[in-house]
Amino acid sequence: MSTAAQRRNRPAGDPRVRLVDPYSGEDRGPAPLDSPAQIEAQLQRAHAAFRMWRAVGAGERACLVSRLRRRLDNVERDLAADVTAEMGKLYREALGEIESVRRLCAWLCGEGPGALAPEKVDAGDRRFEVHYCPLGIVLIVMPWNFPVWQVLRTALPLLLAGNAVVLKHAPNVPECARGVAALMADAGFPPGLFSNVFADNSATIDMVRHPLVAGVSFTGGRTAGALIGGAAGAAVKKSVLELGGNDAWIIMEGCDAGPVVEAVADTRLRNCGQSCLGPKRVLVHRSLYAEVRDGLADRFAHRRPGPPMDPATRLAPMAKHGLRDGLDAKLTECRRKGDRVVTGGAALSGPGAFYAPTVLETRGPGSPVWDEELFGPVAAVASFEGLRDAVDMANATPYGLGAVVFDPDAERAARVLRDGLRVGVGAVNERAGSHPAVPFGGAGASGYGREMGVAGLREFTLVKTIRLR
Repeated sequence: MSTAAQRRNRPAGDPRVRLVDPYSGEDRGPAPLDSPAQIEAQLQRAHAAFRMWRAVGAGERACLVSRLRRRLDNVERDLAADVTAEMGKLYREALGEIESVRRLCAWLCGEGPGALAPEKVDAGDRRFEVHYCPLGIVLIVMPWNFPVWQVLRTALPLLLAGNAVVLKHAPNVPECARGVAALMADAGFPPGLFSNVFADNSATIDMVRHPLVAGVSFTGGRTAGALIGGAAGAAVKKSVLELGGNDAWIIMEGCDAGPVVEAVADTRLRNCGQSCLGPKRVLVHRSLYAEVRDGLADRFAHRRPGPPMDPATRLAPMAKHGLRDGLDAKLTECRRKGDRVVTGGAALSGPGAFYAPTVLETRGPGSPVWDEELFGPVAAVASFEGLRDAVDMANATPYGLGAVVFDPDAERAARVLRDGLRVGVGAVNERAGSHPAVPFGGAGASGYGREMGVAGLREFTLVKTIRLR
């Protein structure tokens, strides 16, 4: 279905939530909202589709994933344009989301059926089979910051494992939600197997509790995640929570500061800093501290805002004006706690939700940049004396998603990541990221469960052990 046709078929609007163009400030009207009867009908259709789909072999399911990968060639520009229009992401970065989906599809088609195949276990005088069976309907509650990639990296493994998927997307990206659903239909997934619901918070919790929903995967903020995880736990249902991060990048003595500063700046300002992974806290050995701080400030100060569809633009708006205002309030609090703004630290004038790229010199734990996740173009820098100090500072946060260690001694850096840092994702001398072949997830307030890799593919399966004679 074309984007124009999708807009003609919008559900009723939610007057409590307004859709506002993050670049122009244009009010696009109320967010769509389904009625309870519409939500119930979607769940019933999903259940009917699951009963058929669970009997389809993993190889046949993978064929539809492969077909979806090919269909991306026809729709990638439209999907990327919707991402840019609705949440303000630079168009070239939006196209990058689509490329990530291609890589995921390739891995799922190549490795997925084998990972889901029954396993035979010979335990001496006992023989067993282990089967990975689908659970049913999985509700996925998704964020706006990667509105195509995040949905498909969650949904496609679930579908390949034999489940049905109901998507409750963020309210500010309804066209992205419809575009993904249209892509699924075009690829040949059966009607009802993947569907959208436009729901408020109360209706979302009701869906978690619904008897036809077998589990929920949530990516988003810590407060909402606790509510959804709590509802799932009370109903004794499987849940996976990815609740963001406050990553530390540790820069040890002896590093070449120039390339490291470039890596920090490019990674932190990607998606206007609205990413779970990224150098939110930059911990620098005192011998390099001034050079890294000043170099980072220089690169941040030269980022200029512009239209996100323009290939020359290097600074996108934030996704929502309210998020920008909230970030500004947090930075005001940081100043009261004794942190110092090196560059930036203010909203930019004009109708768009732009915020000046900000380098904040922080005293460490006790500041909001340490205790909370700041979503936006802000990097906090702090110095340390020795490796033990750096590890203690990095771990002094409730979050535990990712970390990076830059160190001429790569083996030492690997040991620090393995044995010292409480994170789920790490990297040595390069930025951390996700890859379809390996699990992704965090610890502590960053949530639990895993996406991608074999572990993610099996997260929402019933692991069934059968003893054979």
